[in-house]
Amino acid sequence: MKKILKIVQTTLLGGIFFLVPLVLISIIVVKAYAVIQKLSALLLKPFVNVQAAGELLQNVVGVFLLLLICLLAGLFARTKAARRMIAYLEKGVLQYIPGYMLIKNMAESAAGLDQHEELKVALIRTDAGWQLGFIVDKVNDSLFVVYAPDAPNTTSGSVFYVEIENMRYLDITQKEARQCIRKLGLGSGKLFRDKLPVL
Repeated sequence: MKKILKIVQTTLLGGIFFLVPLVLISIIVVKAYAVIQKLSALLLKPFVNVQAAGELLQNVVGVFLLLLICLLAGLFARTKAARRMIAYLEKGVLQYIPGYMLIKNMAESAAGLDQHEELKVALIRTDAGWQLGFIVDKVNDSLFVVYAPDAPNTTSGSVFYVEIENMRYLDITQKEARQCIRKLGLGSGKLFRDKLPVL
């Protein structure tokens, strides 16, 4: 019974972690697009009859403006000032949101963005066998903090404090490990070939 409840709990939390970012992004995009449409109507008013032009022209201009704003925001995000601001927000607020840093790191890895610190991948020994995990912190030279994702949803899982003798580093990327977990281990033979340490 406890195992069933654990599975239900893990699946439920995984679903929440998967849906919440999508819902938030959808709300932000819808609200932003509504503002952009009003802005495009104001920009078009001096040149054309907005009602005669119809919604199609407004939508085209609105999409163009939205993409332009995203491009400018992306350029600004590369500046030192933006990085300092983001770092300040992360240290002051965002780091207290459960799973934010891990999800951010995974999203950056999936998008192929440059990262200052790629999470190292390791196999950790459990009662049931060996499990893929990401080393998220180090307590001391012999004890590490490892996040072991659930399959197939890698945004939910368990945190373990693992002694170094119960851990084996893997020379694969975080993205490769996450894809392997999402595929329920399919392709492990090819992925681990010549990279699997002596267990």
